[in-house]
Amino acid sequence: MLVLRDIFSGASVSKLMIFAAGVMLVAGVGYRVASSRLSAAMENRVELPVPLSEFPIEFGGWAGEDVPIPRNIQQAAGNDDFLSRMFEHKATGQRVNLYVAYSGRPRTMLGHRPRVCYVSNGWVWESSVESRFVSSGGK
Repeated sequence: MLVLRDIFSGASVSKLMIFAAGVMLVAGVGYRVASSRLSAAMENRVELPVPLSEFPIEFGGWAGEDVPIPRNIQQAAGNDDFLSRMFEHKATGQRVNLYVAYSGRPRTMLGHRPRVCYVSNGWVWESSVESRFVSSGGK
């Protein structure tokens, strides 16, 4: 097996330094190219097919009312869309607070996962459930 010491056995220190500088240059250029492509891909926003505001106000015996989120909280969260509603079941009186935050750039949501963000704001995290909803328009 050929190793670098065999290649450079008679080489001077200046040749070794030039070789090392060339390796670092190639690695640096490769890193820059990969980094710029990754950054460009991360900036592409994934759009929702339907705005969260189109989530029904009433369904299955539940009636909802929008709960405003202060502008400074919206800016700090940096979400692309959100839904904040309090639902009450008409027959039982049970109440549910629904908050859905959406970011088309997941990288911006670091630290805003339910286990971190909600708990640090006084909520008790019990579980997370991934769900898929279809609007009345089929989207």
